[in-house]
Amino acid sequence: MSIFLSLATFFSQYYVAHETLINLLTGVFLYNLILFLSTIIPFRYPKWWHPVGGMPSDGYRVYLALKKQL
Repeated sequence: MSIFLSLATFFSQYYVAHETLINLLTGVFLYNLILFLSTIIPFRYPKWWHPVGGMPSDGYRVYLALKKQL
């Protein structure tokens, strides 16, 4: 979802004339791009990270699903 929001905000910058709004859209684009790139990396969360400790990341789940298909 974040990659789609990133692309939408990136392309909507060309239709906006106000500089402050362009800066806001650029920030939203960069935030969502970083969020997407950080969640696509396959790894297991460490045990000391209490809310999600020991659980796989989204990228790891995709990796396991692709590995199971092949």
